Amino acid sequence: MKQFSFLLLISLSINLFSSPIPKPPDLGVGSYILYEPTTDTVIASFNENESVEVASLTKLMTSYVVADQIKQGYISMEDEPTISVKAWQTPGSQMFIREGTKVKVSDLVKGMVIISGNDASVALAEHIAGSEENFVYLMDLPNGFICKNHFNAVFYQLNDFHLDKTKIINIYYKQW
Repeated sequence: MKQFSFLLLISLSINLFSSPIPKPPDLGVGSYILYEPTTDTVIASFNENESVEVASLTKLMTSYVVADQIKQGYISMEDEPTISVKAWQTPGSQMFIREGTKVKVSDLVKGMVIISGNDASVALAEHIAGSEENFVYLMDLPNGFICKNHFNAVFYQLNDFHLDKTKIINIYYKQW
């Protein structure tokens, strides 16, 4: 009986440990990466080395700066900045804010995060730093880039500019 139990245990162990790791899921997207930064491990990926436009990652960085400015008390979710012509005319995805209107920071954050509104991103950048160009320094200085990689808060002008996703996420995680 002991011999049978031992053989059964060995058989189960071999079956459990020899089963293949499942393939990453098909998400119907061009590329993705699931990255665990504390161990610097890619858990699952598809076309992870393919260069992609970094607009969403830039908006993520913009949201980090906005959250930091709120945390430090420099701005409030209740602030109502006046929307500039530049923010209103920003091309790409929009929340359709009109020039001259006042919009709460909380609504601009929702517009940037949920709708991916370029106009909301520019309005937040201008509210925090006076201009989108000045805002870039807030995005870059904590990361040591000093404006080498960011050009604006939404990346809408950079049609041919691509960066490696893993490197960007890793840099942002380690610095923030």
